[in-house]
Amino acid sequence: MLLLPFLCCGAFAASAQIRMLPRQRVDSLLQAESRPKQWAAEFLEFDSLYVNLGTAHEKSGPLKAVYRFRNAGESAIAIGRAETSCGCVKASVSPLFLRPDSTATLQVIYDPRGHSGRHPRYISLFLREPVDTCVARLVLDSFILE
Repeated sequence: MLLLPFLCCGAFAASAQIRMLPRQRVDSLLQAESRPKQWAAEFLEFDSLYVNLGTAHEKSGPLKAVYRFRNAGESAIAIGRAETSCGCVKASVSPLFLRPDSTATLQVIYDPRGHSGRHPRYISLFLREPVDTCVARLVLDSFILE
């Protein structure tokens, strides 16, 4: 029984890797550690994470939706990008830099051509720093008739 924890710890230690970081990166990490840890996801307040566009026809043309959100935190937040789950959805954020208590909009355009039935689409919102930090996943829903 006593040998099992030792073997588990030994296997974990053997698989550890050492990675060298540039001095600037180490300094930035140390500065970040000295500040209170606040994640943007906790401080972005959305009016809604879900928008239902209702029922539309494939040939009705592009459908538009707007998500509004606010920086309810005490630090500025820089939005990096909005990524969609399908090429039929285009998303843009304005402004990309949010001071505390400021608001922004995420405008979405969905082209329903070739998409009949119910197909929820997803929009992921990423911060600029740290890179590839997804802070929100929004849903765009609709029912498309042929």
